[in-house]
Amino acid sequence: MILDDMSDAILLLNTQKAVENCNPAFSALFGYSPDEISGQTLYHLAAPGSEAALTTALQTLTETQQHQRLQMGGRHKDGHILDVDIALAIVRHGEHSIVCSIRDITPLKETERAKDAFVSMVNHELREPITAATTISETLLRYYERFSDERRLEKIAQIHQIVGSLGELMTAIVEISRFDARPQQPIPNVIDIGQAVQTIVAQLRPQAEANQQQLEVVLPAPSLSVIYGQAILIRVWQNLICNAIKYAGAGRAIQVQVCHPDSSLPDMGSRVLAAIPKGFMVGIVTDNGPGIPEKDLPKLFTRFFRGWAAGSNIPGNGLGLAFVRDILRANGGDIAVESMLNGETRFSFWLPIGNKP
Repeated sequence: MILDDMSDAILLLNTQKAVENCNPAFSALFGYSPDEISGQTLYHLAAPGSEAALTTALQTLTETQQHQRLQMGGRHKDGHILDVDIALAIVRHGEHSIVCSIRDITPLKETERAKDAFVSMVNHELREPITAATTISETLLRYYERFSDERRLEKIAQIHQIVGSLGELMTAIVEISRFDARPQQPIPNVIDIGQAVQTIVAQLRPQAEANQQQLEVVLPAPSLSVIYGQAILIRVWQNLICNAIKYAGAGRAIQVQVCHPDSSLPDMGSRVLAAIPKGFMVGIVTDNGPGIPEKDLPKLFTRFFRGWAAGSNIPGNGLGLAFVRDILRANGGDIAVESMLNGETRFSFWLPIGNKP
């Protein structure tokens, strides 16, 4: 049968709009065997809320005899919802009957929803600083003559800070949008992990010292050299160490650690240990700062989420950790966090190391 070779799910309906036949692609998509779906109507496959659109399409098809097309929610046999594109046409085969072609567009719709959500979040995050900068500049213009030089400089400094934050936000948004469009693939390089971490720590140590923080590095022996993408490692380590410096607080200790694949790991939680595959490099950044509230942990890697820090004077845009997780997952790794209030906060990430040189 020619329908058996078609990649789209196909249903043949009789004049009562009940299913008479289906192809293997339909069974694979919805989970129903031919016997299970035989005699059912399309409403049996409609997700809640999709019935009205389906009714309109079927009525229009019957009245005009013209092809109809619609997008709606489809319901799998196990109950989960699909986004589907449906084409309906009347064909002559003995009596009038209907052929229904169904295509799964769930990945496309998920991408569209993610894009819409991202645009909405960006719009929200940009609106507040732009409004603040506008208000401050208007105040400065209106009362410039009345303000002292000290007050003028204060307003200018506020605008400068807001513009700087907007610049950082826009840079992060551009990086993320490029990544979403085409996830980064590592450019193979022979990398001494310890040396790479030492270089990053040396660049960031002045910030830690300005906060009177102790920045300790623990490297594996012997050194770990792998073939991997250097840009990825730099992005991950820089973000995690910068966050520790920024959020731990003055006078706190920060430890940066690299672990060999399958070596003995620090006293991590069982959930984290169980998640780390064998043969993966593990990187850990630990601080003994104020900790992260338990209610914030599930959303910590969500874009634009800042949790308790949103009400503080600590700068940030809530994109760094989300971007780090996206990079790691796109390259076969992942990240986890453990934290206690007024105790240790530990970020642990893992990556496949590729082939050793």
